[in-house]
Amino acid sequence: MARNILKEADKIVNGARRKDYGTPLQNHTCTAELFTSYLKRRGILKGELMAEDVCFLNILQKISRAANRITPDGLTDIAGYARNAELVLDSRKGKKKKGRAYGLGTK
Repeated sequence: MARNILKEADKIVNGARRKDYGTPLQNHTCTAELFTSYLKRRGILKGELMAEDVCFLNILQKISRAANRITPDGLTDIAGYARNAELVLDSRKGKKKKGRAYGLGTK
């Protein structure tokens, strides 16, 4: 059976990673706050990063790595971060998917 990176990424995002790190909004908001603090301290950033920025920065990191060598895992990671960005944006709109609420305070 051929590997389906989109299905695999969705399984990871909604399974093990969710249990380990919380919702995408929780996890990437925390990372955004840490990145913001660091970049402000360095004088590089004046505004605030948001959770979706972290998703897109992670995708860019994976693209940078793919410039050296494209791997199935790297493609799965890109799909996973794109899915996380979608879930973060849905959380901000107060949407529910598949009967589960996405956002702070939910798992």
